[in-house]
Amino acid sequence: MGLEKINPGEPDKRLRSLESSFKYTINGLPDNIKNLLYALTIFKSPFPIDVAEKVFNENAESIIDLYHRSLLLEIRSETSFGEIKNPEYWSYAINPAIRNYLERTMQKAIGKAIDDLEKEYSFYFYTYYYNILFDVYNSIGKDVYRSSMARFNLIFNQGSENNDFNRAISFAEDNNDLWYCANISRVIGLILDSFGMLSKAVEYYLQSLGFNQKRNDKDGISSNYKDIGVIYLDMGNLQHALEYHNKALEIDTELNNRVGLAADYKNIGITYRKMGNYPQALEHHKKALEIDADLNDRIRLADDYKNIGITYSHMGNYPQALEYYKKALAIHMELNDRIDIAANYYNMGFPLYQMNKKEEALLQLNIAKTILLDFQKETGYSHPLLQNVEVGISYLKQDKK
Repeated sequence: MGLEKINPGEPDKRLRSLESSFKYTINGLPDNIKNLLYALTIFKSPFPIDVAEKVFNENAESIIDLYHRSLLLEIRSETSFGEIKNPEYWSYAINPAIRNYLERTMQKAIGKAIDDLEKEYSFYFYTYYYNILFDVYNSIGKDVYRSSMARFNLIFNQGSENNDFNRAISFAEDNNDLWYCANISRVIGLILDSFGMLSKAVEYYLQSLGFNQKRNDKDGISSNYKDIGVIYLDMGNLQHALEYHNKALEIDTELNNRVGLAADYKNIGITYRKMGNYPQALEHHKKALEIDADLNDRIRLADDYKNIGITYSHMGNYPQALEYYKKALAIHMELNDRIDIAANYYNMGFPLYQMNKKEEALLQLNIAKTILLDFQKETGYSHPLLQNVEVGISYLKQDKK
Protein backbone atom coordinates (compact mmCIF):
# COMPACT_ATOMS: atom_id res chain seq x y z
CA MET A 1 0.00 0.00 0.00
CA GLY A 2 1.87 3.01 -1.22
CA LEU A 3 1.56 6.49 0.23
CA GLU A 4 0.84 9.37 -2.08
CA LYS A 5 -0.43 12.91 -1.76
CA ILE A 6 -4.08 13.36 -2.70
CA ASN A 7 -5.57 16.13 -4.81
CA PRO A 8 -9.24 16.42 -3.82
CA GLY A 9 -10.02 17.87 -7.26
CA GLU A 10 -12.48 20.58 -8.23
CA PRO A 11 -15.38 21.35 -5.89
CA ASP A 12 -18.48 19.43 -6.90
CA LYS A 13 -21.90 20.97 -7.46
CA ARG A 14 -22.74 20.62 -3.75
CA LEU A 15 -19.75 22.77 -2.90
CA ARG A 16 -20.72 25.33 -5.53
CA SER A 17 -24.21 25.47 -4.04
CA LEU A 18 -22.56 26.07 -0.67
CA GLU A 19 -20.82 29.15 -2.08
CA SER A 20 -24.08 30.60 -3.32
CA SER A 21 -25.64 30.24 0.14
CA PHE A 22 -23.28 32.84 1.64
CA LYS A 23 -25.25 35.79 0.37
CA TYR A 24 -25.03 38.43 3.10
CA THR A 25 -22.02 40.71 2.89
CA ILE A 26 -20.18 41.90 5.97
CA ASN A 27 -18.74 45.06 4.42
CA GLY A 28 -20.75 47.21 6.84
CA LEU A 29 -19.39 45.50 9.93
CA PRO A 30 -16.57 46.97 12.04
CA ASP A 31 -13.05 45.99 11.02
CA ASN A 32 -12.41 44.02 14.21
CA ILE A 33 -15.48 41.87 13.60
CA LYS A 34 -14.36 41.35 9.99
CA ASN A 35 -10.95 40.25 11.22
CA LEU A 36 -12.55 37.89 13.70
CA LEU A 37 -14.70 36.37 10.99
CA TYR A 38 -11.71 36.07 8.70
CA ALA A 39 -9.54 34.38 11.32
CA LEU A 40 -12.22 31.95 12.41
CA THR A 41 -13.25 31.09 8.87
CA ILE A 42 -9.90 30.90 7.11
CA PHE A 43 -7.67 29.47 9.79
CA LYS A 44 -10.10 27.03 11.37
CA SER A 45 -11.32 25.62 8.09
CA PRO A 46 -9.37 23.13 5.96
CA PHE A 47 -11.46 23.81 2.88
CA PRO A 48 -10.08 25.28 -0.35
CA ILE A 49 -9.03 28.89 0.17
CA ASP A 50 -11.40 30.26 -2.46
CA VAL A 51 -14.36 28.67 -0.67
CA ALA A 52 -13.15 29.90 2.72
CA GLU A 53 -12.78 33.42 1.41
CA LYS A 54 -16.33 33.34 0.10
CA VAL A 55 -17.42 32.43 3.62
CA PHE A 56 -15.55 35.52 4.82
CA ASN A 57 -16.59 37.89 2.06
CA GLU A 58 -20.23 36.89 1.82
CA ASN A 59 -20.81 35.05 5.10
CA ALA A 60 -23.72 32.92 6.15
CA GLU A 61 -27.24 34.23 6.63
CA SER A 62 -27.58 32.56 10.01
CA ILE A 63 -24.44 34.25 11.35
CA ILE A 64 -25.47 37.72 10.20
CA ASP A 65 -28.98 37.23 11.53
CA LEU A 66 -27.57 36.17 14.87
CA TYR A 67 -25.25 39.17 14.84
CA HIS A 68 -28.06 41.66 14.30
CA ARG A 69 -30.44 39.99 16.74
CA SER A 70 -27.86 39.76 19.51
CA LEU A 71 -26.77 43.32 18.82
CA LEU A 72 -30.32 44.65 19.06
CA LEU A 73 -30.95 42.79 22.31
CA GLU A 74 -27.73 44.11 23.83
CA ILE A 75 -28.53 47.71 22.81
CA ARG A 76 -32.00 47.47 24.33
CA SER A 77 -30.74 46.02 27.58
CA GLU A 78 -27.65 48.19 27.98
CA THR A 79 -28.99 51.60 26.93
CA SER A 80 -32.04 53.80 27.36
CA PHE A 81 -31.67 55.36 23.93
CA GLY A 82 -34.39 55.11 21.37
CA GLU A 83 -33.19 55.57 17.80
CA ILE A 84 -29.43 55.35 17.44
CA LYS A 85 -27.66 56.24 14.21
CA ASN A 86 -25.33 53.42 13.08
CA PRO A 87 -26.16 51.27 16.13
CA GLU A 88 -23.82 48.47 15.04
CA TYR A 89 -20.79 50.74 15.03
CA TRP A 90 -21.84 52.67 18.11
CA SER A 91 -22.41 49.63 20.29
CA TYR A 92 -19.31 47.83 19.14
CA ALA A 93 -16.92 50.78 19.37
CA ILE A 94 -18.30 52.45 22.51
CA ASN A 95 -19.49 49.67 24.75
CA PRO A 96 -16.83 47.08 25.74
CA ALA A 97 -19.39 44.75 27.31
CA ILE A 98 -21.34 44.62 24.06
CA ARG A 99 -18.14 44.15 22.10
CA ASN A 100 -17.10 41.18 24.27
CA TYR A 101 -20.55 39.66 24.10
CA LEU A 102 -20.66 39.96 20.33
CA GLU A 103 -17.24 38.40 19.90
CA ARG A 104 -18.26 35.41 22.00
CA THR A 105 -21.55 35.14 20.13
CA MET A 106 -19.82 35.35 16.77
CA GLN A 107 -17.26 32.75 17.78
CA LYS A 108 -20.02 30.33 18.71
CA ALA A 109 -21.94 31.03 15.53
CA ILE A 110 -18.88 30.73 13.32
CA GLY A 111 -17.81 27.58 15.16
CA LYS A 112 -21.20 25.99 14.52
CA ALA A 113 -21.12 27.03 10.87
CA ILE A 114 -17.66 25.49 10.44
CA ASP A 115 -18.74 22.30 12.22
CA ASP A 116 -21.67 22.04 9.81
CA LEU A 117 -19.34 22.73 6.91
CA GLU A 118 -16.93 20.02 8.06
CA LYS A 119 -19.70 17.45 8.31
CA GLU A 120 -21.36 18.34 5.01
CA TYR A 121 -18.10 18.54 3.06
CA SER A 122 -16.04 16.22 5.19
CA PHE A 123 -14.15 14.84 2.16
CA TYR A 124 -12.14 18.06 2.08
CA PHE A 125 -11.59 17.82 5.81
CA TYR A 126 -10.01 14.36 5.86
CA THR A 127 -8.17 14.90 2.58
CA TYR A 128 -6.63 18.03 4.08
CA TYR A 129 -5.42 16.23 7.22
CA TYR A 130 -4.20 13.20 5.29
CA ASN A 131 -2.02 15.52 3.18
CA ILE A 132 -0.66 17.18 6.32
CA LEU A 133 0.33 13.75 7.63
CA PHE A 134 1.87 12.83 4.29
CA ASP A 135 4.02 15.99 4.35
CA VAL A 136 5.05 15.42 7.98
CA TYR A 137 6.04 11.81 7.34
CA ASN A 138 8.09 12.76 4.30
CA SER A 139 9.86 15.52 6.26
CA ILE A 140 11.46 13.09 8.72
CA GLY A 141 15.21 13.52 8.54
CA LYS A 142 14.96 16.54 6.24
CA ASP A 143 15.57 20.23 6.77
CA VAL A 144 11.85 20.90 7.39
CA TYR A 145 11.71 18.25 10.12
CA ARG A 146 11.34 20.54 13.12
CA SER A 147 8.57 22.72 11.70
CA SER A 148 6.57 19.79 10.33
CA MET A 149 6.84 17.80 13.54
CA ALA A 150 5.75 20.87 15.52
CA ARG A 151 2.70 21.05 13.26
CA PHE A 152 1.96 17.37 13.87
CA ASN A 153 2.32 17.71 17.65
CA LEU A 154 0.08 20.78 17.72
CA ILE A 155 -2.74 18.93 15.98
CA PHE A 156 -2.20 15.47 17.52
CA ASN A 157 -2.09 16.71 21.12
CA GLN A 158 -4.98 19.17 20.90
CA GLY A 159 -8.17 17.86 22.41
CA SER A 160 -6.54 14.57 23.40
CA GLU A 161 -8.27 11.69 21.57
CA ASN A 162 -10.64 14.12 19.83
CA ASN A 163 -7.87 15.74 17.79
CA ASP A 164 -8.40 16.70 14.15
CA PHE A 165 -6.54 13.62 12.85
CA ASN A 166 -8.89 11.29 14.72
CA ARG A 167 -11.85 13.42 13.65
CA ALA A 168 -10.67 13.06 10.05
CA ILE A 169 -10.71 9.27 10.46
CA SER A 170 -14.20 9.50 11.97
CA PHE A 171 -15.48 11.67 9.09
CA ALA A 172 -13.97 9.28 6.54
CA GLU A 173 -15.56 6.30 8.30
CA ASP A 174 -18.95 8.06 8.33
CA ASN A 175 -18.55 8.47 4.55
CA ASN A 176 -17.53 4.80 4.27
CA ASP A 177 -14.26 6.05 2.76
CA LEU A 178 -12.17 3.27 4.27
CA TRP A 179 -9.11 3.95 2.10
CA TYR A 180 -8.63 7.24 3.95
CA CYS A 181 -9.39 5.60 7.31
CA ALA A 182 -6.69 3.01 6.68
CA ASN A 183 -4.09 5.41 5.32
CA ILE A 184 -4.58 8.21 7.86
CA SER A 185 -4.30 5.62 10.64
CA ARG A 186 -1.21 4.09 9.07
CA VAL A 187 0.65 7.39 8.55
CA ILE A 188 -0.07 8.45 12.13
CA GLY A 189 1.40 5.11 13.19
CA LEU A 190 4.50 5.63 11.05
CA ILE A 191 5.07 9.11 12.51
CA LEU A 192 4.58 7.92 16.10
CA ASP A 193 6.89 5.02 15.33
CA SER A 194 9.57 7.49 14.23
CA PHE A 195 9.10 9.29 17.59
CA GLY A 196 9.74 6.03 19.43
CA MET A 197 6.13 5.97 20.69
CA LEU A 198 5.88 2.29 19.83
CA SER A 199 2.85 1.22 21.87
CA LYS A 200 0.77 4.12 20.53
CA ALA A 201 2.01 3.44 16.99
CA VAL A 202 0.87 -0.21 17.24
CA GLU A 203 -2.66 1.01 18.09
CA TYR A 204 -2.84 2.98 14.85
CA TYR A 205 -1.26 0.18 12.80
CA LEU A 206 -3.86 -2.27 14.12
CA GLN A 207 -6.61 0.28 13.42
CA SER A 208 -5.34 0.62 9.84
CA LEU A 209 -5.28 -3.17 9.53
CA GLY A 210 -8.91 -3.35 10.63
CA PHE A 211 -9.98 -0.88 7.95
CA ASN A 212 -8.03 -2.71 5.25
CA GLN A 213 -9.56 -6.01 6.30
CA LYS A 214 -13.02 -4.45 5.91
CA ARG A 215 -11.99 -3.35 2.40
CA ASN A 216 -10.42 -6.77 1.70
CA ASP A 217 -7.40 -4.84 0.44
CA LYS A 218 -4.75 -7.55 0.47
CA ASP A 219 -1.94 -5.21 -0.55
CA GLY A 220 -2.91 -2.87 2.28
CA ILE A 221 -3.17 -5.76 4.74
CA SER A 222 0.31 -6.94 3.72
CA SER A 223 1.71 -3.45 4.38
CA ASN A 224 0.03 -3.43 7.80
CA TYR A 225 1.50 -6.82 8.66
CA LYS A 226 4.95 -5.50 7.71
CA ASP A 227 4.51 -2.37 9.85
CA ILE A 228 3.30 -4.37 12.84
CA GLY A 229 6.05 -6.96 12.41
CA VAL A 230 8.75 -4.28 12.32
CA ILE A 231 7.44 -2.52 15.41
CA TYR A 232 7.18 -5.78 17.36
CA LEU A 233 10.78 -6.42 16.32
CA ASP A 234 11.75 -3.00 17.72
CA MET A 235 9.89 -3.83 20.92
CA GLY A 236 11.80 -7.11 21.23
CA ASN A 237 8.73 -9.29 20.72
CA LEU A 238 10.44 -11.54 18.18
CA GLN A 239 7.82 -14.31 17.97
CA HIS A 240 5.08 -11.80 17.20
CA ALA A 241 7.36 -10.08 14.69
CA LEU A 242 8.05 -13.36 12.89
CA GLU A 243 4.34 -14.21 12.91
CA TYR A 244 3.35 -10.93 11.22
CA HIS A 245 6.20 -11.01 8.69
CA ASN A 246 5.21 -14.54 7.67
CA LYS A 247 1.60 -13.37 7.26
CA ALA A 248 2.86 -10.63 4.93
CA LEU A 249 4.97 -13.18 3.04
CA GLU A 250 1.93 -15.40 2.53
CA ILE A 251 -0.11 -12.56 1.01
CA ASP A 252 2.73 -11.24 -1.17
CA THR A 253 3.35 -14.77 -2.48
CA GLU A 254 -0.35 -15.02 -3.40
CA LEU A 255 -0.22 -11.60 -5.11
CA ASN A 256 3.17 -12.31 -6.73
CA ASN A 257 4.27 -8.98 -5.30
CA ARG A 258 8.03 -9.23 -5.80
CA VAL A 259 8.83 -5.91 -4.13
CA GLY A 260 6.76 -7.00 -1.14
CA LEU A 261 8.40 -10.43 -1.12
CA ALA A 262 11.87 -8.90 -1.02
CA ALA A 263 10.81 -6.76 1.96
CA ASP A 264 9.31 -9.81 3.70
CA TYR A 265 12.46 -11.88 3.24
CA LYS A 266 14.54 -9.00 4.56
CA ASN A 267 12.30 -8.55 7.62
CA ILE A 268 12.26 -12.28 8.35
CA GLY A 269 16.05 -12.36 7.97
CA ILE A 270 16.44 -9.52 10.50
CA THR A 271 14.08 -11.28 12.91
CA TYR A 272 15.99 -14.56 12.68
CA ARG A 273 19.24 -12.68 13.22
CA LYS A 274 17.83 -11.11 16.39
CA MET A 275 16.87 -14.62 17.47
CA GLY A 276 20.44 -15.78 16.91
CA ASN A 277 19.46 -18.08 14.05
CA TYR A 278 22.14 -16.81 11.64
CA PRO A 279 21.87 -19.52 8.95
CA GLN A 280 18.14 -18.80 8.52
CA ALA A 281 18.85 -15.07 8.59
CA LEU A 282 21.48 -15.40 5.85
CA GLU A 283 19.17 -17.57 3.73
CA HIS A 284 16.36 -15.02 3.82
CA HIS A 285 18.64 -12.02 3.21
CA LYS A 286 20.07 -13.73 0.13
CA LYS A 287 16.53 -14.37 -1.15
CA ALA A 288 15.82 -10.67 -0.77
CA LEU A 289 19.10 -9.85 -2.52
CA GLU A 290 18.21 -12.09 -5.47
CA ILE A 291 14.87 -10.38 -6.03
CA ASP A 292 16.20 -6.83 -5.59
CA ALA A 293 19.11 -7.50 -7.95
CA ASP A 294 16.65 -8.79 -10.55
CA LEU A 295 14.50 -5.65 -10.06
CA ASN A 296 17.63 -3.46 -10.11
CA ASP A 297 16.38 -1.69 -7.01
CA ARG A 298 19.56 0.08 -5.92
CA ILE A 299 18.27 1.30 -2.57
CA ARG A 300 17.00 -2.10 -1.49
CA LEU A 301 20.06 -3.81 -2.94
CA ALA A 302 22.33 -1.70 -0.72
CA ASP A 303 20.15 -2.61 2.26
CA ASP A 304 20.49 -6.31 1.42
CA TYR A 305 24.29 -6.03 1.23
CA LYS A 306 24.30 -4.29 4.61
CA ASN A 307 22.10 -6.97 6.21
CA ILE A 308 24.21 -9.79 4.83
CA GLY A 309 27.30 -7.98 6.14
CA ILE A 310 25.75 -7.69 9.61
CA THR A 311 24.83 -11.38 9.58
CA TYR A 312 28.33 -12.47 8.54
CA SER A 313 29.72 -10.23 11.29
CA HIS A 314 27.53 -12.01 13.88
CA MET A 315 28.76 -15.34 12.50
CA GLY A 316 32.37 -14.23 13.00
CA ASN A 317 33.15 -14.14 9.29
CA TYR A 318 34.63 -10.62 9.38
CA PRO A 319 36.30 -10.52 5.95
CA GLN A 320 32.98 -11.46 4.31
CA ALA A 321 31.14 -8.91 6.45
CA LEU A 322 33.57 -6.19 5.36
CA GLU A 323 33.16 -7.15 1.71
CA TYR A 324 29.37 -6.75 1.85
CA TYR A 325 29.58 -3.49 3.82
CA LYS A 326 31.81 -2.07 1.09
CA LYS A 327 29.29 -3.13 -1.57
CA ALA A 328 26.55 -1.35 0.37
CA LEU A 329 28.72 1.75 0.84
CA ALA A 330 29.45 1.98 -2.88
CA ILE A 331 25.73 2.15 -3.68
CA HIS A 332 24.95 4.61 -0.91
CA MET A 333 27.79 6.85 -2.11
CA GLU A 334 26.27 6.66 -5.58
CA LEU A 335 22.86 7.61 -4.15
CA ASN A 336 24.37 10.29 -1.87
CA ASP A 337 22.35 9.05 1.11
CA ARG A 338 24.26 10.54 4.03
CA ILE A 339 22.64 8.59 6.86
CA ASP A 340 23.21 5.26 5.15
CA ILE A 341 26.76 6.28 4.23
CA ALA A 342 27.39 7.03 7.90
CA ALA A 343 25.80 3.71 8.91
CA ASN A 344 28.11 1.81 6.57
CA TYR A 345 31.20 3.49 7.95
CA TYR A 346 29.96 2.66 11.44
CA ASN A 347 29.28 -0.96 10.49
CA MET A 348 32.75 -1.40 8.99
CA GLY A 349 34.35 -0.42 12.28
CA PHE A 350 33.48 -3.65 14.09
CA PRO A 351 34.91 -6.22 11.64
CA LEU A 352 38.01 -4.07 11.21
CA TYR A 353 38.44 -4.02 14.99
CA GLN A 354 37.99 -7.79 15.15
CA MET A 355 40.59 -8.16 12.38
CA ASN A 356 42.96 -6.16 14.62
CA LYS A 357 42.85 -3.10 12.35
CA LYS A 358 42.00 -0.74 15.17
CA GLU A 359 43.29 2.49 13.65
CA GLU A 360 41.30 1.88 10.50
CA ALA A 361 38.23 1.01 12.59
CA LEU A 362 38.53 4.31 14.50
CA LEU A 363 38.89 6.20 11.21
CA GLN A 364 35.61 4.71 9.89
CA LEU A 365 33.72 5.72 13.05
CA ASN A 366 35.10 9.25 12.97
CA ILE A 367 33.97 9.62 9.36
CA ALA A 368 30.50 8.45 10.42
CA LYS A 369 30.46 10.95 13.29
CA THR A 370 31.43 13.86 11.02
CA ILE A 371 28.63 13.02 8.58
CA LEU A 372 26.03 12.73 11.35
CA LEU A 373 27.08 15.97 13.06
CA ASP A 374 26.87 17.84 9.75
CA PHE A 375 23.44 16.35 9.19
CA GLN A 376 22.30 17.39 12.69
CA LYS A 377 23.57 20.93 12.16
CA GLU A 378 21.68 21.28 8.88
CA THR A 379 18.39 19.65 9.90
CA GLY A 380 18.17 20.03 13.68
CA TYR A 381 17.56 16.27 13.85
CA SER A 382 19.95 14.21 15.98
CA HIS A 383 19.93 10.76 14.41
CA PRO A 384 19.94 7.90 16.98
CA LEU A 385 22.96 6.39 15.22
CA LEU A 386 25.11 9.29 16.42
CA GLN A 387 24.98 8.08 20.02
CA ASN A 388 26.09 4.58 18.97
CA VAL A 389 28.95 6.03 16.94
CA GLU A 390 30.17 8.14 19.87
CA VAL A 391 30.05 5.12 22.20
CA GLY A 392 32.08 3.12 19.66
CA ILE A 393 34.68 5.87 19.32
CA SER A 394 35.00 6.14 23.10
CA TYR A 395 35.50 2.37 23.38
CA LEU A 396 38.16 2.28 20.65
CA LYS A 397 40.06 5.17 22.22
CA GLN A 398 40.03 3.45 25.60
CA ASP A 399 41.18 0.21 24.00
CA LYS A 400 44.23 1.97 22.51
CA LYS A 401 45.47 3.02 25.94
